Amino acid sequence: PALEPCDLDITLVTHNSASWLPGLLQSLVEQDYPLGHIALYALDNASSDDTLALLEDFAAGQGRALRDVRVVAAPNAGFGTSQNRAIGLGQAPFVLVTNPDIEFHHDSITTVVAQALADTPETGSWELRQMPYEHPKHYHPVTWETSWSSHACVLLRRRALDVVGGYDERIFLYGEDVELSYRLRAQGWALRYCPMATVTHHTYREPDEVKPAQYIGSAVANAYLRFRHGRLGDAAMGVVLLGALLFRSPFPGARRQLGRRIVHDLLPRVPALLAERRRAAVPGLAPFREFNYELTRDGAFVPAATLSTTPLVSIVTRTMPGRGAFLRQAGVSVLRQTYPNLEWIVVEDGGDTQRDLVTDMAQATGRAARYQSLPRKGRSEAGNQGLALATGQWLMFLDDDDLL
Repeated sequence: PALEPCDLDITLVTHNSASWLPGLLQSLVEQDYPLGHIALYALDNASSDDTLALLEDFAAGQGRALRDVRVVAAPNAGFGTSQNRAIGLGQAPFVLVTNPDIEFHHDSITTVVAQALADTPETGSWELRQMPYEHPKHYHPVTWETSWSSHACVLLRRRALDVVGGYDERIFLYGEDVELSYRLRAQGWALRYCPMATVTHHTYREPDEVKPAQYIGSAVANAYLRFRHGRLGDAAMGVVLLGALLFRSPFPGARRQLGRRIVHDLLPRVPALLAERRRAAVPGLAPFREFNYELTRDGAFVPAATLSTTPLVSIVTRTMPGRGAFLRQAGVSVLRQTYPNLEWIVVEDGGDTQRDLVTDMAQATGRAARYQSLPRKGRSEAGNQGLALATGQWLMFLDDDDLL
């Protein structure tokens, strides 16, 4: 069915972002989502370049196609504080938080809003997939749930934000998205990854680039979150990790800057953070992995490939009676692939019990799927039958208890 658009607030915090804004703003007005349902609330944190002028020119020109545009100049109070203020300017049921170095693809907003509207009311956020470097954390391949969301570009349910109180304004920059994610989950909200909705994020000029502000801010934030949301062992490990960093200097002045932030920003807050942790501890909420907040995938700086052609790929799954629960999960992982041209071939060996499941899943996703039942012949015969039904240029076997 066609998407019934709803009102959406986009919130943007800028600081000396003039080099990125033309790309972001142009990509916004080129969305296939109705612009009359979109409001843009931009809060500029004391920029010294042309950022404010670019935003004001947009508001007076192309931005008039939007439902509302407001530009606020303010002192630099940090990302979380400024985002809370920008979010408070609107009332739409969904808020799209975005960085200024993002460029939307033409269907980014339509795709993520469609996912949100079709999702359960207990889901609080939907993270868009970043390109060319996909965020390397793990997410569930069937439900797309994740333990935390990057807020470089994320859709949030306003009701969920209201329940948890928005961003923690004690965090100036970096880590505020993880912290908010933990509080959302502690209140029962699910966090969803939305790989079908893509954006380009100009976050690194080169792979493995060390950005001083990110290096310092992320290190302090990791310890902050360990004190606030981790177990006592996590907090102790945070002290060890920070101590280890004080012996490294990946750029001039790194140890001095880190030491200053620890003394002035972290240590005075430790008693309050530990008290908050005791009042709101949820076991297993924060799966810390050294300086990461989740298991990470290899290849963080492998750019996503752009294919000039997309030949049909046939994925053959052999199954048996009584395997419906496994087959459903395998099917979800196949039919939700971002690759656009595939077919799912299911051969049931020894029964005709999974036909409706395959048909229903194909109809729900709009993907091509075919089902064939056989008398009990064994895996080899079922595999050969699947190959005979396949029409793709490329073939893949996927067992019914495996996930793509």
